[in-house]
Amino acid sequence: MSIIDERLKQIAELEETIEEKKTEIEEKKTLIGEKRTAIESKKTWIEEKKQELEEQTAIVDSVPGDLLEMMSQSSSRSTEKRGRGDTVEIDESVERAKDTIVELDNAIATAEEDLEELEEEFRECEGELETLEKDIKELEEERKNLDDYVNSV
Repeated sequence: MSIIDERLKQIAELEETIEEKKTEIEEKKTLIGEKRTAIESKKTWIEEKKQELEEQTAIVDSVPGDLLEMMSQSSSRSTEKRGRGDTVEIDESVERAKDTIVELDNAIATAEEDLEELEEEFRECEGELETLEKDIKELEEERKNLDDYVNSV
């Protein structure tokens, strides 16, 4: 096999490698787009839940304790008069609302951790994409040098 044949073979192999890298780049770009969408969705969810948490907290915090007690007594008497059976204390309702607030707060914290992980994965994908793009430039330069050699002989 002559030197030119060897170089032509190397050129063909480089072109194949370049095409594989280009395919990897497209796949990485797709993955980055998916990560970006997931990040935006997670951010939107977190913001909505934070708003809901603020509203729930404001409602619970805005009702004075003596008013809760009066409402609880009134509710109990009304239910007893109408023969409906067991009453649900207002305090119990407030406790349920507070439990919901805690659960919501925990869900937000978990979502924020997930968001951090997604953002890290996103940065890693961007780094891998940059590496692939550099690899292609180097391979194309190598192919150009081989082309120049073959054309000069």
